[in-house]
Amino acid sequence: MQNLFLDCGTNLGQGLLQFDKMYNMFNNDEWKIYTFEPNPHIHLDTMFNKISNLTKINKAVWVEDTQLEFSCKGKKDEVERMKYNEERFQGGGSQIATTNHQISEPSHVEMRNVTVDAFNFSQFLTDNHDKYKDIIVKFDIEGAEFQIIDKLVEDNTLQYIDYLFMEPHGRFFFQKSEWDNKKESISEIEKELFDKCKPHTNVHLWS
Repeated sequence: MQNLFLDCGTNLGQGLLQFDKMYNMFNNDEWKIYTFEPNPHIHLDTMFNKISNLTKINKAVWVEDTQLEFSCKGKKDEVERMKYNEERFQGGGSQIATTNHQISEPSHVEMRNVTVDAFNFSQFLTDNHDKYKDIIVKFDIEGAEFQIIDKLVEDNTLQYIDYLFMEPHGRFFFQKSEWDNKKESISEIEKELFDKCKPHTNVHLWS
């Protein structure tokens, strides 16, 4: 049986390249790869076109099949964008609008809201878990991980993930101006998230 890698929050593919170095996945018959990225300013159709075992999905991972308001963010300064090889609205932590607890965005960020398709990630795991030997998931989904983990635990589908690599965004529960003074609270929020996962899967910090 193949292994399955799910890249949730692909952005410009930085994480996918890193995990290919770890697992040698590209064009490897032992692997099936899915990338999920809802930001329409990220041109998935132009990325990784020489990878034969990769399926690209222009949707947000979420707790149900629906449409959501999505905040596409990017650096205002063109020089900064060029430094990271980004176009407008491709960086800056784009996210589902309902996961953003901040009142205002940092001054160096510009934002454009769009409507995107989202799908029930728990149901996806239910439908696919028995087709693969191991399922490895990367979550870099800008705050949506909190609701999605709750849903996976509730549905008892987190157990289908053999290894979960996750970047937590506990800081999004506070205003940016508070981050330096809320480090302990942010760490506790993120620790609680990881502790919630540990009985069900092998969870690792990723950033």
